[in-house]
Amino acid sequence: MKKFKVSTIEEFQNRVANYDTLDIADALLESIAKGIKNNSKKVAVCDVEIEEEQEIFRLYSSKEDWPVALEGCIKTFINSEEYEKCIEVQKLLKEYESKKVVSKKSNRGRKPNKTADSSDR
Repeated sequence: MKKFKVSTIEEFQNRVANYDTLDIADALLESIAKGIKNNSKKVAVCDVEIEEEQEIFRLYSSKEDWPVALEGCIKTFINSEEYEKCIEVQKLLKEYESKKVVSKKSNRGRKPNKTADSSDR
């Protein structure tokens, strides 16, 4: 797992918000790819060491946040002219959507529980 060292939490937040941190985008891409492959509910992305607080935090990403995180990765990869990685992200987004559709379809086959009401009497 990748580890990032920053002086303050604000420094880390600014790096993420400005989409200019290729190493963070790479860590997100790698961890989300593993999560999609393993059908995980969340993934550990990286550790962030904040020197000012003398703390290390682990950054996680939940499955429902992956499309937004991957779109952020695309912005970073475009800014860095990493177009091959943009293609990789697009493939992951399609795979995420296809697995999402498959999981919805598997729930459709189940019959809802029938409860008695006045029309059944």
